[in-house]
Amino acid sequence: MQSLCWIVVGSLAMCAIALVGSVTLFLSEETMQKLLLPLVSIAAGSMLGGAFFHMIPAGIEHTGSTLSLYVWIALGFSTFFCPGTVPPLATLPPRTNSLQEALPT
Repeated sequence: MQSLCWIVVGSLAMCAIALVGSVTLFLSEETMQKLLLPLVSIAAGSMLGGAFFHMIPAGIEHTGSTLSLYVWIALGFSTFFCPGTVPPLATLPPRTNSLQEALPT
C-alpha cells in the first residue's frame, strides 16, 4: 500500500510541475520576453542532462569500468562549464554584411 501511495504522490507532483508552464499564458509580453531565454535554457539543459544520464549505464556496460567512466564524465562536465573555456559571445566583433566593411583600410 505504501508503494501505491508514493506512486500517486509522484504522479500528482509531476502533473503540478507540468502545469507550471501554463502560468506563462497569463504573463505580460514584457515579462515573457525577460523569461523566455532562461526558460528555454533550463528546458534545453534538462533535456541534454537527461539524455546524458540515461547513457551512463550503457557506457558502464561498454567500458566495464565504473571509475574511468565517471572520471571522463566529471572531466567532460567540468570542461564544458569551466569559465574561460569558451569566450563570451559578447566580446566577439559584430558581424558585417559587406566585404568592404570587413576588409581593413
